[in-house]
Amino acid sequence: MPDASPTLLDNYKAAANANPASAEAQTNLGWGYYGQRQYAEAIETFRQALTLDNRLIDAHYGLGLALKEAGAGAEAVKSFEAVIKLAAELENAVRGQMMVRLARGHINQIQLGDWRMDSIMRGEGA
Repeated sequence: MPDASPTLLDNYKAAANANPASAEAQTNLGWGYYGQRQYAEAIETFRQALTLDNRLIDAHYGLGLALKEAGAGAEAVKSFEAVIKLAAELENAVRGQMMVRLARGHINQIQLGDWRMDSIMRGEGA
């Protein structure tokens, strides 16, 4: 007998359908698609979230990851650059620093083929 319990992705879809104007619900759905390696759907959903709230750092980061996985490195870099810009505005400075390091690492990997963590830790970045 097939499992009748809803999956996490089903829950995210239901929440996004119930709250189509919620950038957070759309972002969560984007992460659900990303987790299932459905990158085209993730990209579309993260972009929808950003039309609702262009300052949502998690949507920019998710979009960057999905674009990177889909082979759209140049577009991904733009999303990661938005993450770096928005991270400075986060109330939680530690989270902001973490987001900057992650975004810079992905930019380095796309542009240089290596995370270059040593330069990131010194604050040099991409």
